[in-house]
Amino acid sequence: VRELRPRLPVLILSVHAADEFARRAIAAGASGYLTKDAADVELVSAVSKLARGGKYFGADVLERLARLNPCHIRKMNSE
Repeated sequence: VRELRPRLPVLILSVHAADEFARRAIAAGASGYLTKDAADVELVSAVSKLARGGKYFGADVLERLARLNPCHIRKMNSE
């Protein structure tokens, strides 16, 4: 998707909660990542934020990734 539409925000909605999947999506340029068990209101919030040019990562994803690299999470939250 990034090759064809580099400015298009990509929100990953995944059944995988594993850290590796989220890290790979972020490394590939995803603008957001949610697991499929996210509440409807969180999905709407994520889409709205991406539409405004922001990034959105579910709290569960951020918590798991923070255990791996806290500095990276602070950077993601500031964008």
